[in-house]
Amino acid sequence: MQKKWSLPLTAIGLFLLLACNFLNLTTQNITAPAATQPESPPATIAIEAPSTQVPPAEEDSTEFQTNPDERREPQRIMDVSANGARSLAIDNFMRVWQWGTLYGPGSECGGEQTCLRKPTLVPGLDDVVLISAGETFSLALKLDGTVWGWGKNEIYQLGQGNNSQEYFPTPVQIPGLTDVTYIASSSNFSLALKKDGSVWAWGHQPMGALGNGKDSFSNVPYMYEASPAQVVDLTGIKAIAVGAFHSVAIDQNGQMWAWGSNQQGELGLGSVDNDQHPRPLKVPGMADVVYVAAGGNNTLAIRSDDSVWAWGANYLDQLATGEADFKPHPNPQQIEAFQGARIGVVSVLDTGVVKPNGSYWNTFGFTRGAQMAGLPELVWVSGKGNHQLGLTRDGQVWAWGENTAGQLGVESVANTFIPIQVEFKQE
Repeated sequence: MQKKWSLPLTAIGLFLLLACNFLNLTTQNITAPAATQPESPPATIAIEAPSTQVPPAEEDSTEFQTNPDERREPQRIMDVSANGARSLAIDNFMRVWQWGTLYGPGSECGGEQTCLRKPTLVPGLDDVVLISAGETFSLALKLDGTVWGWGKNEIYQLGQGNNSQEYFPTPVQIPGLTDVTYIASSSNFSLALKKDGSVWAWGHQPMGALGNGKDSFSNVPYMYEASPAQVVDLTGIKAIAVGAFHSVAIDQNGQMWAWGSNQQGELGLGSVDNDQHPRPLKVPGMADVVYVAAGGNNTLAIRSDDSVWAWGANYLDQLATGEADFKPHPNPQQIEAFQGARIGVVSVLDTGVVKPNGSYWNTFGFTRGAQMAGLPELVWVSGKGNHQLGLTRDGQVWAWGENTAGQLGVESVANTFIPIQVEFKQE
């Protein structure tokens, strides 16, 4: 007998929050991105990165430069990360810039003590090769394979162990993490991928996204990992990603794995439930996967044939069906308009991809997938909340979406879906 599904309270609350944010955005002179024809593909771009999930760089791009003069202006931006109301970037001197909220999601600008409206250098942090923004905290991966974090830590977001302070204004090293090649942050938890293919998790997540094998029936606390702990039953991993309540990974054979919440079918198991899934499960039919992204209650995968698949919630048409619905979609479905993409992003507003010619395509406005106008050629897009950052081939940053906490990096706090360029200048 088919199991009757009912929308859980957490999903209802999430949808109401997203709907309010969406209505707020669409009432402030925002025009949905127009569809345009794709351009001809450019020459092949060489990719040099510590992980398959890191943005590609051009062959003639400016390389990282260590020990720069702190007063020097950046020549180009190498990586960006956006989540909640916070934004991060790395420049060619391996320094980190931050803007938006300094505390948590939804925080409006109340001065420099609560948010930054312009990109500002993070003091005491250098040799950084990768960044990941959480909703209430930030992470940085250094050249030596160590991970550093700053921001909130009241539920172990920074993995400092028990009896630690609840907020760190400056970066501290995450203990127990070495030889890390990639990091991924959600609202209150994070994953780290090590060189040996193991995955480590810390923070707070009650639906099993920590992958610690513990559930509410365990005799030990299951919702928290105060320090990084290895994800169980998972080896040989080459890529990771996190949504709001679930985690996903690709192994060396291209097989996809998922764990955590399955309330909207985000695990891709072909079924929906309200159970905790604290152990990685094989995603049926998702073999030959070369790229994975996750955000909110959705998951996206790109296979070796350049086909793009997505599953999970569809209350804002994240799955490119051309309409919104309240039904979970637990079976991966192909998005034809995204065919040929190499990089993808999943936010609470939409699902998007970057194609080889640098064009950005998304599902915003119930388009079934269309190219977003007003952007130069991109190599990377980041965003899990209501704003996104795009990185161009020449190392420039463009931003669009919600801006209540200055997360778009401009003086104004007006929301916009017309992309605007972010400037990086020393004050």
